Amino acid sequence: MKSPTARIAMILSAFIGGVVCTLADLLQKSEASAVLLIGRELNEIFSGVRWPNVIAIVLILSLAVAVSLIFDSGTKKSAFYLGASVLSLLMTATPYKVPPGFKTEPNSVEVNLSISTEDNKPVTNALVTLRDASGKTILSRTRPPGSRLRFFQDGGTYQLSVELSGYQTSTQRLSLQEGSSPQSLSVVLQPSSTPLILQRIFR
Repeated sequence: MKSPTARIAMILSAFIGGVVCTLADLLQKSEASAVLLIGRELNEIFSGVRWPNVIAIVLILSLAVAVSLIFDSGTKKSAFYLGASVLSLLMTATPYKVPPGFKTEPNSVEVNLSISTEDNKPVTNALVTLRDASGKTILSRTRPPGSRLRFFQDGGTYQLSVELSGYQTSTQRLSLQEGSSPQSLSVVLQPSSTPLILQRIFR
């Protein structure tokens, strides 16, 4: 039987394995992150839950520790690998589905989006996402090559967000009425030192 000190060492090893794998997932996979996908699922299941992405991280790390205890890993190295493997299992359970792009053919209401920055730097590779009114379900997502995006969307109420590295994410409410004239939407991004991944986690 393992001593309390050895058991604590195993738990810490599994926890660190979970942390390393979680950080790698968040930093490398951007919007395709399994952590963010799990958070999105939690947000849909438990409507109105606060900080679902933080809850997803806590869940993953708790499972990392639990798996190492259940399988009674013999060494700190095996406990580390068991902790890191949890996210792989959850990624299988929540596969990434690429959101559809914005409709660019004339259909419904025309929207002309203009993106600029407060410090007047050029806008390239911004991520534009359209969600339903609650902000839970992603309807469309794209990275326009420049600072302008023209798209068409059915009438209704939506949330439109714009992300760009080095700037605070902007989220605006978009209300469209069928048969109305083209709408112009201007987004000015504010410089921010907070990494996008942290902005997404605490969204």
